[in-house]
Amino acid sequence: MTSVLFCPFYGVTPNGRLSIHAEAYVWWRKDLQKRWSDTHSIRLEYKLNGVVVGPVAFGVALRQRADEERREADARAE
Repeated sequence: MTSVLFCPFYGVTPNGRLSIHAEAYVWWRKDLQKRWSDTHSIRLEYKLNGVVVGPVAFGVALRQRADEERREADARAE
């Protein structure tokens, strides 16, 4: 017997495809990949390098932006 699960929080029913996406808003870096998903030809398990490196790249971009904003604030304060 199979059961169909429904997630009321997201309002979706699972379709068998895995998708991971980043919620971080990095408008100044258009080159960062934000979504990793199963496709018809390649499963997400074979894209693990991008899935692991992607969030790290987001963290680096967010840290760089915070450092820039801090330097700008210090320069304005002088």
